[in-house]
Amino acid sequence: MTIVKAADLKLAIEKINKAIFIDKGIIVSNYIFIEAKENEGRIHITNIDNHFEAFFPLQGDDFRAIVSADLFIKYVNKLNDVKEIAFDLLDEGLQIKQGNSKAVFAMGDIAEDDFSLFEKIKLDGEVNKISYEDLKKVLDYLPSAVDENFYNPEYTCFLISENQALSTNAYKLCGLNINLFGLSTPYLLTFKLVKYMQGITNAGDLFFGVDEQGLHFYNDKIHILGLPYESDRIERMVSACNILLTKNYTGSIVIDKALLNEALDRLSLFINMEVKTVLKMETKGNNLILTNIKDTGREVIPVSNETGDILETSWYVDVSYFKTLFNVLVGDRITIKYDKDESTISLSDGVCNQVLALTTLE
Repeated sequence: MTIVKAADLKLAIEKINKAIFIDKGIIVSNYIFIEAKENEGRIHITNIDNHFEAFFPLQGDDFRAIVSADLFIKYVNKLNDVKEIAFDLLDEGLQIKQGNSKAVFAMGDIAEDDFSLFEKIKLDGEVNKISYEDLKKVLDYLPSAVDENFYNPEYTCFLISENQALSTNAYKLCGLNINLFGLSTPYLLTFKLVKYMQGITNAGDLFFGVDEQGLHFYNDKIHILGLPYESDRIERMVSACNILLTKNYTGSIVIDKALLNEALDRLSLFINMEVKTVLKMETKGNNLILTNIKDTGREVIPVSNETGDILETSWYVDVSYFKTLFNVLVGDRITIKYDKDESTISLSDGVCNQVLALTTLE
């Protein structure tokens, strides 16, 4: 028998639940590996290219098992937060008991050789301490500019270069001035690896390293190993992104985020009824006017410009692209930069800079 405090197991499961990415085409991603060894518990998930481990203390017998990830996570989350949990490895599978509640989880129907995928991750290389706060900014902001299923793999990745973190799908661009890894070598982090990184939930010391296996992120609670995406276009991508991020615009307005969000919420009712989900944005006087194509919905929001008169013009954006960028920005006021007869606009909250390609009615 092996005993674990419910709070310790649930904390590990919380991290696994944030990180797990079940791919129907990769059978092993549907399972979790649980190991008790020398009074340390370890839960390991993988999609073959990437691995995530969460650690927790326990007492008792050593064991290892592979069980359904979905069922195990849901069951543990429904257990009492205070009472201890007991594990027993039976012929029928892994038994979990808490008070008068008991369940047996059948062993996963995968080959014994697949256990080799769950060997404890070890780093064989140099280590850099990285900022959890900076990592959180990357994970909060950069997903807004990528699409998981985009046709070009590079447009589903996060590009971490020296002093910058970037993401783009060619229509949206997001940039942060952050030296996340402390390295001059740029890396493309795949969407699936970034999903695993969402499991890094606790602050404190966090470390990063690179070896022949791939990229490592770890502390005393978790360890992630992932393969970066290999591309010979990284330098060109960084250069192209920076041209857009440093572009000078003639027009600039500052707008209340809450007012814009409320206006978009109302106007979307009309935009979503149309074939093209396009939002018209027009600066006029000290206002930003928002309308749908048919002009059946209209919102007028006051804006300001600290540098002088407001440049009057109009442009069209894909409303879903605009909202995915805008929604991750923080703070009460957002800056939008624009120009006449341009192909892009920029948005910023003072921390993150974004660029959005404009659309047409054709």
